Amino acid sequence: MATKSLYFKNAAPSGAATSLSLQDGGTAPATGITATGWVVARLTATNLSAMLAGTERASNTFSAADAIGSFAASACWRSENPFTGTFANANWTLAFRVRAVTAASAQTGRIKLRVWKSSNAAGTGATQLTSAVLTGTTTAALSTTVSQTSTVTWTPGSTVVLANEYLWVQCEWDIVVASGSNTGDVDFFIESAGVITTPNFVVSYAMPAVTAPIAVTAQPADLDADRRLAADAGAIALAGNAATLLYGRSFGLPAAAGAVAVTGVDAVLRHRRSYALLSSAGAVTVEGVDATLRLRRSYAMLADPGAVAVTGNGATFGTISNKAMLAAIGSVAIAGADADLIYVALPAAAVLVAQTGAVTLAGYDAILDVDRAAPPLAPIGPIVFGRPRAERMNVFRW
Repeated sequence: MATKSLYFKNAAPSGAATSLSLQDGGTAPATGITATGWVVARLTATNLSAMLAGTERASNTFSAADAIGSFAASACWRSENPFTGTFANANWTLAFRVRAVTAASAQTGRIKLRVWKSSNAAGTGATQLTSAVLTGTTTAALSTTVSQTSTVTWTPGSTVVLANEYLWVQCEWDIVVASGSNTGDVDFFIESAGVITTPNFVVSYAMPAVTAPIAVTAQPADLDADRRLAADAGAIALAGNAATLLYGRSFGLPAAAGAVAVTGVDAVLRHRRSYALLSSAGAVTVEGVDATLRLRRSYAMLADPGAVAVTGNGATFGTISNKAMLAAIGSVAIAGADADLIYVALPAAAVLVAQTGAVTLAGYDAILDVDRAAPPLAPIGPIVFGRPRAERMNVFRW
């Protein structure tokens, strides 16, 4: 969790040729005057004109009316990349640095703005985040050699949530004190003091994925992600020797059929901390020699038939710490020589509440290991051993 510094940058962001960029952190962009601003001439107070990226707008573009009542990408600074996460419910500070270029002549003014978000790089379908136009502080008298500042403070009143969306800041200039020169002007000046300081931002790792957006086929194939996964059918496919899908912290999988497939020699699907599997039939497949589905800490499975398949010689479905399985018939299938279903649980923490036939172990020397307390709150026949010599059932403290 940390604040962000979004620097104004005199360049168009990718996909928005008519806008200017907001750089997310790093070294501040090179200092210098932009060509974006206004000729204010001798116009008096309460005249407004929208920003037009890359252009010093003529004085005849000013009027008394709000010039940014609707979204226009050409009047915006846009984040270079989309954000996915939540900004805390706290003040934003937007500090704009400006200078006169041709003539200053005692003029002052201020920035007015609106903030928007859009999942489209060009701003299509933008949604306003501000409830009204925001007004910045009035600059000191402008100079051609020293920058002045107009600062806007935005109090959103709630968290600001972006889901793979760009941030847009739309600006207009408001004349406060008239220039004494017909060539009086004001342009944005790029320097480190010109920056947007956000509240704390927490990244969200949710992946509401479309079909097959992630495919890894290298040898070995790895996908290492943090937090949460919410995927459509075919969203993640890893195929390769030692293919591995790793998740840290909470993992929630409200997944459609075929959402996750990890296939290959030594295929592994591994989760740390809480894991909840709320999945359709066939949602998770781990297939290969020594295929492993391994879960640490709490694990709750509320699964449809055929939701989990672990297939291969030495196939293992193992859980460590809390385990609650509330499963439909045929929801878990572990097939292969030496197939194991292993629960290592805290006292009174492993609960099997499964319908008849919910778990199938098919293989030579198939084993169901349950350590510590595991009350069998299940109808008769929840565990099925389906191969010759698949008769061993090691139950500890059950």
